Amino acid sequence: MAPVLKALIAGMVLGAIAFAFIQIVPVYVRSYEFRQAARKEARLAAFNSMTEDSIRGDLYEKAQELGLPVEREGIKVGSAEIDGNASLTDLMDPVAHKITTGLVDIDVSYDVPVEFPGYTLRLKFRVHADERSV
Repeated sequence: MAPVLKALIAGMVLGAIAFAFIQIVPVYVRSYEFRQAARKEARLAAFNSMTEDSIRGDLYEKAQELGLPVEREGIKVGSAEIDGNASLTDLMDPVAHKITTGLVDIDVSYDVPVEFPGYTLRLKFRVHADERSV
């Protein structure tokens, strides 16, 4: 094979790798930022009085700000108020709607499509954050 042809093929391969890198890395960076926001929200909610809808709304706004395809209904928030006499069943009750201080559990799953010529790569993400106040 001629050296010029080898250089052309190497350049095309490197170009394809660079293109993929440029397409994929920003998605992972935005997902990391969303994960950090969910952790922060869980910490705040465990120690402050916040409703599940308030938490869900804050995270939905953050996802929209980052351009992530997260649906408001796809943000699952579980909570329980913890007191000294609470049983494990009480702590796991998904029906609790008001968080005072206690246990907060946030779970979000979403897919991000990344377009390539002739192919769409679907990156799947799951963000989980939980916090328990002392």
